[in-house]
Amino acid sequence: MNVEIDKFHLLTLVGDDAEAVGVVLEEFGESGLALVDLMAAARSQGDTEEFRAVTHQLKGAGGMFGMLTLHVVCEQLESTKLVDVTEGKEAELRRVFMKSHQLVTDLVLG
Repeated sequence: MNVEIDKFHLLTLVGDDAEAVGVVLEEFGESGLALVDLMAAARSQGDTEEFRAVTHQLKGAGGMFGMLTLHVVCEQLESTKLVDVTEGKEAELRRVFMKSHQLVTDLVLG
């Protein structure tokens, strides 16, 4: 799966303050992975409500940074029955998150 970024949205967000956005991105790198871990834990515990809440949070944060593919993958997971979410789908989400975060960080900090 190709990872797409909305560069216009991202550059509008950055404006003249790439350094400040870079700091927020660094924090999101850590907190985003923690959200992916929370999603995995919620899935393994069968906690549909927690899984959807965390997925929604990751979707919104990714969308804020113009991470189109991450947003779409999270949107799909939100509407998928928890029993149909596999470890493979979780691994794909983790890969998409990491690739999206790297692309956005590279665009912002150059």
